[in-house]
Amino acid sequence: MADKMLVIRTLLVSASNFIGWSVVVPLGVLFLSGYKLNYGIVPWIAILGLPLNSFINPLLYTFSTVDFLKKCQAVKEKLAQAREG
Repeated sequence: MADKMLVIRTLLVSASNFIGWSVVVPLGVLFLSGYKLNYGIVPWIAILGLPLNSFINPLLYTFSTVDFLKKCQAVKEKLAQAREG
């Protein structure tokens, strides 16, 4: 179970990093090749895109741990018991 969760967590973090950088790298390549970029979009990506990715990564690490998921399951079961009786 722990190995499976580690694989899932690694895939989630890798996917979020890929999505974050999949915008930056093509823009960098276009800029370096001489393409005229709209300079209004570059700061938005730099200010919002990459920090948002950096914000999401710790959340993915935290909320995908086995201990956290077990605690969530325990809370879910307690809520279900409270509703029944």
